[in-house]
Order: sequence, then structure tokens, then C-alpha cells
Amino acid sequence: MGVVWVFVFFVGGLAAGRALRGKSQVKTWSEKIMTVAVFILLFFLGVGVGRNTELLQRLPLLGGRAVVLALGALLGTVVLLVLAAPWLMKGKEGRRK
Repeated sequence: MGVVWVFVFFVGGLAAGRALRGKSQVKTWSEKIMTVAVFILLFFLGVGVGRNTELLQRLPLLGGRAVVLALGALLGTVVLLVLAAPWLMKGKEGRRK
């Protein structure tokens, strides 16, 4: 699937989410569908990795690099969130439901 189709589906989802905002029934079923979709994607990712013999042979080396990369991304996200939280929450205290 081309990048254009990914963008079209993403923008379509944004538009649908905006149009259906505030409808609790839609929120309930969309969360269930997203959960199932994520599990299906993870399954097929595992199938793809399992079929790739070269990747499986290099997995120990790639796994170590992936852990370092994931931890760096996690640490960076937490640091930026802590720094940005006061700015993001400014004026939001009274609007929470």
C-alpha cells in the first residue's frame, strides 16, 4: 500500500473522529475494534519476522540495539512530557469532566 493511501486513511479517520466526537456509543465500539486490530497487526508482524531467516539469525544483535533505542525513546518522551506538562495543562484544570 502506498504512502498516499496511508495518508488518506489517516485523514479519513481524523475526519470521522471529529464528526463523531462526544458519542459514547461510538467510543465504546471503536476502542474494541482498535484493540482487535492491534492484536491482528502484532500477529502478522510476528509471522513476518518468523519467516525471515536472516532477521532471525541477526536478532541477538538487533535485539540489543532495539532495547537501547526503545529505552532512549521512552526516556526522551518522559523528559519532554515532564517539561511540557505545565504548559499543556495551563487553563485545563476547570474543563475536566
